Amino acid sequence: MTRLIAVKRGLLVGLFVGIIISFFRFTINNLLVIWKQLYHFAGTSISGLILIIIFFIILTFIIGQFIKFNPHIMGSGIPEVELQLIDRLKLNPISILVSKFIAGSLSIGTGGFLGREGPSVQLGAAVGQIYAEKFRLTDNDWRLLVATGAASGLSAAFGAPLAGTMFVLEEISHSFSSILWIEALSGSLISDMVADQFFGLRPVLYIHYENSFPLRYYWLLLILGLILGILGYFYQKATLNVHFLYNFLGRISRENQIIVMLMSILPVGIFYPQLLGGGENLIKVLSTTKISLSVGIAFLLIRFIFSAISFGSGAPKVNIYANIDFRCINWFNCRKINDYV
Repeated sequence: MTRLIAVKRGLLVGLFVGIIISFFRFTINNLLVIWKQLYHFAGTSISGLILIIIFFIILTFIIGQFIKFNPHIMGSGIPEVELQLIDRLKLNPISILVSKFIAGSLSIGTGGFLGREGPSVQLGAAVGQIYAEKFRLTDNDWRLLVATGAASGLSAAFGAPLAGTMFVLEEISHSFSSILWIEALSGSLISDMVADQFFGLRPVLYIHYENSFPLRYYWLLLILGLILGILGYFYQKATLNVHFLYNFLGRISRENQIIVMLMSILPVGIFYPQLLGGGENLIKVLSTTKISLSVGIAFLLIRFIFSAISFGSGAPKVNIYANIDFRCINWFNCRKINDYV
């Protein structure tokens, strides 16, 4: 009976998360089209350049007001979800939902080197929290629904229900529970189905393969994995420590430092608009276009540097994990949620 209830709750949360994240994706995609036109206009005339700078200032003020009102919408939002699940942070889910949706759409829609996965996870978690608090469920059920909402959000963002479920198990819970698995998978499946109604069945990162990778070259994948692991390590270090760059900008209030990201991506938007956004469009271009090694390295460096700047513009100044006992980051063990199994 408990598992049937988990499926029902997962389907309901996933349904609402799928609708919200689909509108979130729709808004971002259309804003990006508009901003690319503005960048083109800025590259053809001085008046266009002045106009887009004015838009940047207005946008900075609007987003800054949302951040000032609710600072926990800064950054990806995934750390906030993890802190909620171990009782280290209390948030108003309706405030998070509204503020994150609007501010996230406006910032990502400019073409900033930001992904939609983090905001989608936090938006989904907020929906799960609203459901749990609406029906005044127990603390354990509250955590299950927040985790289910997070999984559903990631699923709807990329059309990947299994990835959404595994994300919660690996990144948030760090352990396996049949109840969490059932509820998160139910929510992820229905949210993916809702997103498919909006955007079709084609995968977000659709790549057409004309030939199979020869088996005799599989050893190259090991080397590639090693290189990507090393680059990923340095990328993580860069994004987590780029806030030191913003410490030198003391005259710019923290909530308005997004202007740094906007001004930094302006030349990219004018000269290389295909590099804008979270990167999925660039992946599609690279899969169908032959480029030289030097151009590929240039693209990599641009994405690396400006992604760090973009993420740093919304990162908290202090380490939000300070004073947290990481032995208790596994909220299943902390809260004995496995008693359900």
